[in-house]
Amino acid sequence: MPTTPPRGPGGKFLPKSAQPAQDHSTVTKQYNHDDTDVEDQDQAEADASTEGQQILIQKLPFTLPDSFGAEYVAGHVLTANEAIALRQAKIDNLRNAWAPKVKKAKDFHPGELPAEAVAKLQQEFHDYALSYEFSVRGPRQVQDPVGHEAAKMAKGIIMAKLKEQGYDSKTLAEGQLDSMVEALLAKRPEIRQEAQRRVDQLKAVSEMALGDLGLKA
Repeated sequence: MPTTPPRGPGGKFLPKSAQPAQDHSTVTKQYNHDDTDVEDQDQAEADASTEGQQILIQKLPFTLPDSFGAEYVAGHVLTANEAIALRQAKIDNLRNAWAPKVKKAKDFHPGELPAEAVAKLQQEFHDYALSYEFSVRGPRQVQDPVGHEAAKMAKGIIMAKLKEQGYDSKTLAEGQLDSMVEALLAKRPEIRQEAQRRVDQLKAVSEMALGDLGLKA
């Protein structure tokens, strides 16, 4: 089992600068692995530190205790409840990650999905689930409202043109519509300019509405 970092007065973990030197040869013998495992363990413990880390709850910052979650390092033995929660989290992540792919397949095949399409999805899902690993959550991606509006506009233009010429958009190959949207946006920069104008206008109207209600944007 991984060693617990020494604690100082009050039960808080000592910073590494104040911890006694560790005998790596002893640790190596304990794990019966090479020095790489020891380095990985030290790095995992450093990454797991929550010293000074804050989380936002209803837009208010709350500082986590320095020792919060310190036991969750590589080699930690899960309790029964932790194992259940971790397995469920993995299932939920798989469901969320795979939902867009299933939706795209359903959009491509109106009505009931053909058996061969279901079998293909199932095989791909099986392979994905076996290779799935948790990843460290990075900074939240910044949404691009202008890009979203521009893509929406371009898609509307293409769909209207297809309908005008008697084409059924459902007969397009998978991903073809997305490629057409990207091509149109690249060729017609004025679409994004119009999207920018619409987003700015909506933002201005929203701010005025909030002001009328005595609220801040």
